[in-house]
Amino acid sequence: MMKTVYLNHTPIQLDPADLLQSGGEGLVFAAGTSVIKLYHQPEPHHGDKLACFLHSGLNQRLPAPVLTPQVLVTDKKGQVIGFQMARLAAGTRPLKILSHPTFLSQEGMHLGHVLSLFQTIHQTLEQLHNQSVIVGDLNDQNIFWLNSPDFPRLPLTAFWIDVDS
Repeated sequence: MMKTVYLNHTPIQLDPADLLQSGGEGLVFAAGTSVIKLYHQPEPHHGDKLACFLHSGLNQRLPAPVLTPQVLVTDKKGQVIGFQMARLAAGTRPLKILSHPTFLSQEGMHLGHVLSLFQTIHQTLEQLHNQSVIVGDLNDQNIFWLNSPDFPRLPLTAFWIDVDS
């Protein structure tokens, strides 16, 4: 069944076929070049936190690989039920896949590639800390990586999601 949500008072239809992921906090739907995260149980503190985050402009100052909430998503009554953010690039993979024993050899990767990726992640985390941002949900399911077109010559790129936590 289609679900209607609102972005800047404009109705958007979410199709269950566009569901990308279901997590502990909510559902994530594909919406063109972006995604929409809907909380399972939206509460006033979600809207307050997101509104404060967007009003502060912090989402515009964070490092580029950190995919942040961009627009509040509301229901027909105007209650915040989620947010819209940029969509991960095609081909991105969750960090957790690197822990599979045979994955590296199957992909032609070695420990040096993983080390380079973790150095990139560390640099982004350092940039976040320098802006007084504390990552409240840092785990291997909230960081994704992507091979560069010139892999293995160029380093892997890391993307961060779920930064509303």
